[in-house]
Amino acid sequence: MAIMRAGYAVFPISVRNSPSAVAHLINKVGVSHVFVGREQTMIDLKDKALKLLREENPGQSVPTISPIPIFEDLYTQSKSNDENDEVPFEKKNLEDIALYFHSSGT
Repeated sequence: MAIMRAGYAVFPISVRNSPSAVAHLINKVGVSHVFVGREQTMIDLKDKALKLLREENPGQSVPTISPIPIFEDLYTQSKSNDENDEVPFEKKNLEDIALYFHSSGT
């Protein structure tokens, strides 16, 4: 959802596709970034598709690859963050007024 919210198109690709089909889709659409799941089947498909893409289109840049973040990547704090708080915790009064901003257009 965040990718779409940022204005990018999301195109999930099934691991049931062949490496040549994935390479064709990446080339045809002009993909610039690929998020890959951490399952071995997805990693193998990505490796084979990128190999085909490089062989069939020498000189063409391949998309940047990133692993799909897991919960711990996004929501757990590392010890370095605990020691060096960049944003200090500030306890708020529960009676204070809060403003919520949303993008409904109104």
